Amino acid sequence: MRWSGPEDASGPAVQALLLGLRTAAETDTGGPVSWTTARPRPTPPPSTLADALVPAGCFVVVAVLAAFVVIGAVTVVGWLR
Repeated sequence: MRWSGPEDASGPAVQALLLGLRTAAETDTGGPVSWTTARPRPTPPPSTLADALVPAGCFVVVAVLAAFVVIGAVTVVGWLR
């Protein structure tokens, strides 16, 4: 973290602000905060059958709509002949 304000980063006002920031972070996370190690990221939920079926369902819907467009175009061309 880099302090980019007009005050000196080692001054007491900045130290008080950083202490307040750390206290707020510890309150939000419910535990001590380390500035040197990264917080572990939560693991994503495992894939399910529904996760695989959603793209397939979208593909089917798009294919059906495309078929309707083609059938409609053929019908209109047949009327115009």
